[in-house]
Amino acid sequence: MYLAGACPVLSDGTWVRGSFEEQARQAFTNLRKVAEAAAASLSDAVRAGVYLRDYADFDAMNKIYVEFFGTDNLPARTTLPVALNGFDIELDAIGRTLSKMCRVRGWGVLLVHSTASRAARATNVPAKIRRIQARTRGRDSTWSRIPAAAAP
Repeated sequence: MYLAGACPVLSDGTWVRGSFEEQARQAFTNLRKVAEAAAASLSDAVRAGVYLRDYADFDAMNKIYVEFFGTDNLPARTTLPVALNGFDIELDAIGRTLSKMCRVRGWGVLLVHSTASRAARATNVPAKIRRIQARTRGRDSTWSRIPAAAAP
């Protein structure tokens, strides 16, 4: 399972413009909610990517990171300073297993993608899942997208 592009944005499409800690908590919350929309959790992650506008925020991010990922069996993590435009943090993660829902229905690979625009256009995940299932029936491996319907 791939979770990509979790930014500090609310479900109505507005960006969190507060402190770094407020932005980071919202980005991690969005990442968690997208994982939950795919019937998974952040504990399934084997790799996480953290992209910071200012690397000086690393210590604050690290404290929030363990609140969401815990302290045991943390995923491998890459943390990079990047030129983010208008926000301070972006996250992605890769999960080690497909959710039970995906395996039971015979799906190949499920790509979950959360961007600000998708979070702003939250839709009904079960309906999307049914459409993806119908499109992928009988295929061994398919990449599909589910919008960030569970974004706060």
